[in-house]
Amino acid sequence: MALFSLLLALLLERMRLVSDKLGYQAWHSKFQAIVFDNDRPPSDARTLVAIVVPATVLYLLLSAVEGLLWGSVSLAIWTLVAVVLLNHAPIRENFSQYIKAACRKDSQACYHYAQRLDPHTDIESIEVKHLGRYIGETTAWINYRYFAAVVIYFAVLGPVAALLYSSLRSYSDSRRLSNDAPAWLTTAMSLADWIPSRLVSFGYMLAGHFSSAWHTWQKQALHIDSSARNIIGEVALAAEALPVSTQAECNSDAPQQAVICVESTVTLLKLARRNFILLLVVISLLTIFGVIQ
Repeated sequence: MALFSLLLALLLERMRLVSDKLGYQAWHSKFQAIVFDNDRPPSDARTLVAIVVPATVLYLLLSAVEGLLWGSVSLAIWTLVAVVLLNHAPIRENFSQYIKAACRKDSQACYHYAQRLDPHTDIESIEVKHLGRYIGETTAWINYRYFAAVVIYFAVLGPVAALLYSSLRSYSDSRRLSNDAPAWLTTAMSLADWIPSRLVSFGYMLAGHFSSAWHTWQKQALHIDSSARNIIGEVALAAEALPVSTQAECNSDAPQQAVICVESTVTLLKLARRNFILLLVVISLLTIFGVIQ
């Protein structure tokens, strides 16, 4: 059921047949407005409730309809949850606008959309010649955080776990932006990312240059305190040979300027896509052999 729901959700999303109103951010924003008061910072208790309640409601709903109409109702709910959790139109739009801005050599727009892709970092402090590489690394991280990790939880533990992870990720990110993330939330996010980040980074080795990334993976993944972002980013960079762009090349008026400035980004995007396909293949094999549902 998990594999069929994921493949159907991904097919609908790739074909752009899913409305933005069914995107996770849209549902999350509506629920957040209900739980939190806009005129005061959220309390830890309300944050915990906002994280747990959606997953609890989904669990109760799935329990209530289990076996109904030969399981077709459960399948429909699984698929709907997968569609919502994997539909992140704003991220795709910001990335698309970044690439378009780079191709028309609009550095100001590049920095604008790059900041939207990674609001936790001061993008203005990154030199132009390093921006393409940094956004490529960020692309690998986004692919993990919003897609690969969700797919892993969905396939192994079901839609309830995937929704719980997505809620935890959203509130962890929002509290970090406000500089008031409590220790328990940061710890919970680190624990939720601990195993998936190491599995996905191992996939980057298999999808890229294994020998080049093996030492980096050992150094990062086998260290218990390594953050998920460091593991994903550094292994992805080590797993792919990136072009070297000098400041003069990025500032020149040569016709190849745009290609040079986005080549690192596109290279790491292709690596992330290969890794995601590898993940789906592994899930398919585990499903065929009965390891997961």
